[in-house]
Amino acid sequence: MTFDDMKARIAEGQGFIAALDQSGGSTPKALKGYGVADDAWTTEDEMFGLIHEMRQRIIESPCFGNGKVIGAILFEKTMEGQSGGKSVPARLKERGIVPFLKVDKGIEDERDGAQLMKPNPGLEDMCNRARELGVFGTKMRSVIKSANPVGIKEAVRQQFAEGARILSCGLVPMLEPEYDITAADRAEGEKIVFTNGCFDILHAGHVTYLEQARAQGDRLIVAVNDDASVSRLKGPGRPINSVDRRMAVLAGLGAVDWVVCFPEDTPENLLAQVKPDILVKGGDYGVDQVVGADLVTAYGGIVKVLGLVENSSTTAIVEKIRSR
Repeated sequence: MTFDDMKARIAEGQGFIAALDQSGGSTPKALKGYGVADDAWTTEDEMFGLIHEMRQRIIESPCFGNGKVIGAILFEKTMEGQSGGKSVPARLKERGIVPFLKVDKGIEDERDGAQLMKPNPGLEDMCNRARELGVFGTKMRSVIKSANPVGIKEAVRQQFAEGARILSCGLVPMLEPEYDITAADRAEGEKIVFTNGCFDILHAGHVTYLEQARAQGDRLIVAVNDDASVSRLKGPGRPINSVDRRMAVLAGLGAVDWVVCFPEDTPENLLAQVKPDILVKGGDYGVDQVVGADLVTAYGGIVKVLGLVENSSTTAIVEKIRSR
């Protein structure tokens, strides 16, 4: 892919950006998640060797290059590595995936409600090397921990200043002043709306409902049952569409900000982590019947039930198709 090809892929592509950018601090936890214990290595080089083997398996996996992943964020060591007999950036582009490089050196301790990025005097050298290897852009992260205007202003200023340095090297910066959704004073920021369901065959009723849900706040999170839980809830032959396809369709709707799947039959675990300001469900039942309502109201959240669009039902659509 040329630079223009990569620009078009990111601007117009429908898919996800994968994170393959674990640094030294997060690598042991990532390896444990794949069943590799701490005693499997003795040096940092051995540890990074193991994580690179894992990343190679991901990059070479058939499903990684099937079009659903449009970009991948790389750790510097991964960028310098090989996969499929080629440099990692070259191999990713060969598979239709746009390479990005994680360029921040970690974050500072919290000050004025924000964690800024650590100084990065070698940023230009890193970006120039990335451009030589065919990398398209960069990713860098700072964290806003509270609704403190001083900290927020400084975090945004730093992101744009570092972004200008990256642009001067011919790369496209991805600015990420992350907002901590568990902040104690989050109510002073954006209102997060949460809803969940199977969304097996998306229809007009779903679209209307999600637009109404989004109108209740500033950001809408849609949690989707994974395939196994849909089968348990709906019975044999369901879902019709796999969870990755259901999530891709939902992510394409203008009303939806984030999509996440969950393996349980109900979303209580997710609700406990996200703590949305508003929990929304569609139906003709009472608020006290909404799964997770007691959890949300216990911390001061709001639960709303929205009306359903008549003659719009996934089950009815499936039965109609099967009867023909």
